[in-house]
Amino acid sequence: MTKTYLRWLLVVSAFSTGFAEQKAPHDIAALLGLTNWALSSLWLYWLFWLDTTQRGYPRPLALRRAVLAMSALVIPFYFYKTRGLWKGIWAIGRALGMILLIMMAYVIGVLTAQLA
Repeated sequence: MTKTYLRWLLVVSAFSTGFAEQKAPHDIAALLGLTNWALSSLWLYWLFWLDTTQRGYPRPLALRRAVLAMSALVIPFYFYKTRGLWKGIWAIGRALGMILLIMMAYVIGVLTAQLA
């Protein structure tokens, strides 16, 4: 599976979670949110794994654990280390754009559920 498919999987997951959380009872909605968080973390780790494999960058144990535990801090550092300053800044900007797209998909899912 390529990185592009994984990115779109995150967007579809956010949309469907936003939709389902509005239609489900409260206790099930909380479980859906937790499940989406866990799957998103795994998909983010898989993206990291694919990127390091593609770039031939080593994955020491500390980096792998840090990506799972503190991805908001470690992923920008990883982009800087693997791509250099300017390409790293560009990659961070693209990642922030992807986060914005995922948030928008969640909100659209919520609004769609309320209109349905």
